[in-house]
Amino acid sequence: MGLYLSQRPVYRARRRALLLAVVLLAAVAAIIGWRLSQRAAPGTTVAGQDVSGYSEAQIAGLAATLDDGFAVDVTVNGRTATATAQDIGVQVDARATARAAMAAGHGPGLAARYSLDIPTVVPVAVTYDATALRAWLERSFGDDVRAPTLPAVAFDPATGRVGVTPGVGGTTIDTAPLGQQLASLVAARERGRVTLDVIAAAPAIDDAAAVAAQAQVDAYLAIPLELVSPDDGRILAQPGAADVASWIRVTPHPDWGSFTVVVDEAAVTAFVADQVGPAVAVSPVDQQIMTAADGTPEGELKRGVAGRQLADPAALAQSWLAALGGQGDGVVTAAWSTVEFGSQPIPADSLTPPVTHAGHWVDVDLGAQTAILYDGSRAVQAFTISSGAPGTPTPLGHYQVYSKVPTQTLSGLDYRYGDVPWCVWFFGNIGFHTAYWHDNFGTAVSHGCVNMREADAHVLYDWMSIGGHVEVHP
Repeated sequence: MGLYLSQRPVYRARRRALLLAVVLLAAVAAIIGWRLSQRAAPGTTVAGQDVSGYSEAQIAGLAATLDDGFAVDVTVNGRTATATAQDIGVQVDARATARAAMAAGHGPGLAARYSLDIPTVVPVAVTYDATALRAWLERSFGDDVRAPTLPAVAFDPATGRVGVTPGVGGTTIDTAPLGQQLASLVAARERGRVTLDVIAAAPAIDDAAAVAAQAQVDAYLAIPLELVSPDDGRILAQPGAADVASWIRVTPHPDWGSFTVVVDEAAVTAFVADQVGPAVAVSPVDQQIMTAADGTPEGELKRGVAGRQLADPAALAQSWLAALGGQGDGVVTAAWSTVEFGSQPIPADSLTPPVTHAGHWVDVDLGAQTAILYDGSRAVQAFTISSGAPGTPTPLGHYQVYSKVPTQTLSGLDYRYGDVPWCVWFFGNIGFHTAYWHDNFGTAVSHGCVNMREADAHVLYDWMSIGGHVEVHP
């Protein structure tokens, strides 16, 4: 019993020593494992070179030089051209290649990582510029490349319809073999060879997509678009099919394999402003006033007429756009704004009558719808009149006043006006008189007589005497 107790301290010491050794060995193993994990495993090769024990930075440095001086002989239809890395945008991803090399091994664990199995070949991470390659192929083998033609959707003015021009297939060079062999070509670090085939190339958008776009355009053309008069509903403006077609943008999208069909808002707005607005506008007619030498007004030679224009062209454009978008009625009632007329003075001494008579006489200009009182060759006063309408024109010629009646009743087949003042007759039942039943002076609307405002008719009545000359001309 005493012997056993005396051996316990020795046992404890040995146990502590053993535990310390185990801890030290584990720490050393961890350090060694960590250090070795920062190096490529044995048997790892990149581009034919053993990189066992290389650090990631060393492997990246090696990979970065692999595309230096890269060249490949490309053969197409029996013709060969040499492409460099710059020609087709070859680039080695050195970091990706190095990371792949560091990760290469045969399983987890230090022992497995450093086993003596078959060496690990790490492929080079390499890319090329597809656009640059395609451009180089077209420069080098242009005779073998024929770009396909996309189908087209367009309005035909000759037929007034939207038509589809089918797409046409072409030819291209199949680049897949080069992409598949590129890593090995770079890894070989010597001039390589690859043969590429010429293959058929279909348009990126098929004819069915074009037909669908055509149907969309046709649907737009079928929508009624009109500007109508607020007075009688008469159509004032109506864009034709060619006009509407010119607003529609049909855009091909090869990447999507389809077309987009949209209405150009700016084109509709411009059409209304530049074509509809001017077409329906009525310009004002300036009033012409005969003036004496001192500028005093001596009567109206020509009645001023106000014009009109669209009150809001942009609103019309928006209404039509809404109709094209299925959001409203494309038949729009015009709203007008008035354009005021100006006044133009005409000196009396600038007026030259077609003939001249002595004393007081009157010149009737049917074209201008005016009557001018003359004293010999001097114009004294002018009036706006209303002569005979086209169906009952005022007769042309030279006449003399044969009767003057202060007031009387005028009647015909379809009219009767009582107490008509200041009647001056010069040819049968044709004469000057007041027309109190209308205010259309400046426009030929009478039954053949020369209609005047009452004040003007009174002046003429006093001016003319029996036998006074009357000249009526176009």
